[in-house]
Amino acid sequence: MDNNKLIPTVGLFAVLFFLWTNWTAEQAAKAPQQTITAAADQNSNIPTLDNSGAVVGGSVSSQAVPNLSVDGNVSTASTTQNSGGIISVKTDVYDLEINLQGGTIQRVGLVDYPVSLEQKDSPYDLLKTNTPDTFQLQTGLLAANGGVAPNHLALFSAEQNSYEMTGGTLEIPLTWIEGGIEVKKTLVFKKGEYDFHVKQAVTNNSQTEWSGSYYGQFTRVPPPSSGGFGTVQSYTGGAYSTPEEPYEKISFGDMEDSNLNINNVGGWVSMLQHYFIGALVPGAEENNNFYSRNPAANTYTLGMSSRELKKVAMGQSAEFVNHVYVGPKIQDKLEALAPNLQRAVDYGYLWFIAEPLFKVLTFFHGLLGNWGWAIVFLTLSIKLLFYYPTAVAYRSMAKNKVLAPKQAEIRKRYADDKAKQQQEIMKLFKKEKVNPLGGCLPMLIQIPVFISLYWMLNETVELRQAPWLLWYRDLSQQDPYYILPILNGGLMFLQQKLNPPPADPMQQKIFQWMPVFFTFLFLFFPAGLVLYWVVNSTASILQQRFINKRIEAQAAAKNK
Repeated sequence: MDNNKLIPTVGLFAVLFFLWTNWTAEQAAKAPQQTITAAADQNSNIPTLDNSGAVVGGSVSSQAVPNLSVDGNVSTASTTQNSGGIISVKTDVYDLEINLQGGTIQRVGLVDYPVSLEQKDSPYDLLKTNTPDTFQLQTGLLAANGGVAPNHLALFSAEQNSYEMTGGTLEIPLTWIEGGIEVKKTLVFKKGEYDFHVKQAVTNNSQTEWSGSYYGQFTRVPPPSSGGFGTVQSYTGGAYSTPEEPYEKISFGDMEDSNLNINNVGGWVSMLQHYFIGALVPGAEENNNFYSRNPAANTYTLGMSSRELKKVAMGQSAEFVNHVYVGPKIQDKLEALAPNLQRAVDYGYLWFIAEPLFKVLTFFHGLLGNWGWAIVFLTLSIKLLFYYPTAVAYRSMAKNKVLAPKQAEIRKRYADDKAKQQQEIMKLFKKEKVNPLGGCLPMLIQIPVFISLYWMLNETVELRQAPWLLWYRDLSQQDPYYILPILNGGLMFLQQKLNPPPADPMQQKIFQWMPVFFTFLFLFFPAGLVLYWVVNSTASILQQRFINKRIEAQAAAKNK
C-alpha cells in the first residue's frame, strides 16, 4: 500500500466502521415488532415440569399451575387478609416496588443513576411496568406430581405496605398458604449492593410429601429504537453463559424464531441494555434449565428453572434461593458474582483487548479522580505503547514527503507508461531505502486497539453523567457546543499537511474531505469518544512533526 493512501484508507475504514456499527445495531433493534400490543397472556410464560424436572412447553397444565381457575384468572382461595397491592421498598441503592401478585419485582429505580442531570432526584427505572418497554423480574415455585405451589401469578400477603433499609440488610417477607403448603418468599437486600436473594421456604403441613423446584425469569418489551445518525447504539436483548458458551447472546429475534432450552450446571442468564443488566445467577454446582418464551408479540421471557427437585416430607421444610443482579454493568461487581458475567459489558469480539484498556482507564481514574482526565492519560499511554511502530510509519511518510518532488518528476517523465512509472518509483524507494509498506502496516496493527477503545468507552457505565471540565458535564453525551468535534477536524486537517498529498486526483479529494466527514460524524458522538480522538490527534501531530524535522534535516545534510 502506498504511503500516500494510508490516511484516506484508515479514515475511510473508520467512517465505514462507525456507519456499519450503527446500522447493524439499528437493524437489531428493529428486528422485533415495534407496535405495542396488548399485554401478554401471563399464563403462556409460566414454565412447567416434566417428570425429570425439566422445563417443557409453553402451555400451562392445571397441575403445574394450581393457583389458576378454569378461566385462567388468579384464584382468591389462597389469599389472606393483607393480600394484593404494591409494596414500596427503599434501600441506599434502590427505590423499588414489589407486586404481591407473585412477589414480582415490577419496578427498580436506581438511586445513584438519575434519569438525567436535569432530573437528579428521579432514579433511572431499570425494571418498570410502563410501556413502551415493560421489564419485570418474576419468580415462583413449580410443584411435581399434582402438588400445589405459588407461581408468579399467585397472591401473597405481607405484614407491611412499605419497607426502608436502616441497617446492613433489609428483608421483605411475603406469605402464601394453600392446601397445607406454606411458602414464605423473602427478598433480601444488602447495603450498597445491586445483587440480592429471593428465598422461597416451603413448609409442608399437608398429609402427603411435597416435591418441586423453583424458577426465575425476566419478561420485557424491547424499548423502541432511539437511534438516529451518529447515535451510538448498544445491544439490547438476552445473553447467557454455559461452560461451552462463556458468553452467548440471544436476541429478541432469536426468541421469536425458537425457544431456548438448555440444561446446564452453573452459568447465568440475563437481559442486557446499554449500561445496565438484569441477571439470574444460580449456584456454581446447580443443575438448571435455561429457557426463553415469546408469549405475545413484542414480549419476551428469558429465565432459568432448577432441574433438581426437592422433596419435603410431612412436617418438614426446604428452601430455594434465586441469586439476582439488577443494576449497572460495574465490571468488578459482575466479575465477583459469577464467571464471565463481566462479559455482559459488551465490548464485542475484541473484548480481550478492551477489558485491559478498561483496567488501565480505571487505574488512572483512581489516581486523578476524573474520568475525562483518565481518558486523556489512557490515550497518551496507548500512544506511548505504539510509539515505536508509529515512529516507523511516520519516518516512512516523512521520507516519502522528501522524495515527493522526485516521484512527481518520474510520473511526469513516464506519464504514458504506468508500468514504467511504478518500476522507476520502486527503484527510487530501493535506492533511498524507503519501505513502501512502512507507513501502512504499523498503523494497521493499531486498528484492533482503536475498535476496542471505541466499544470500551461506549459501554463504560462509569462515564454516564461523568463530568470532565467546563461545560462537559456528561462524557456519555455529545459535546453541547461541538468544540471537540470541530477541534478534531482542524487537527486532522493540520495532520494532512504533514504528509505528501496523493498523486491520484480522486484520492486527493477524499483526503481533503476526510476532516469534514469526521467532524460531521463526531458532532453526534459522546464527548468521551471524541476526547480520545482529539488527544490522539494532538499527540500524533507532535510526534510526526518531530520526525519530519529530523528527516528533513538529514536530507538537507545529505544534499550538501
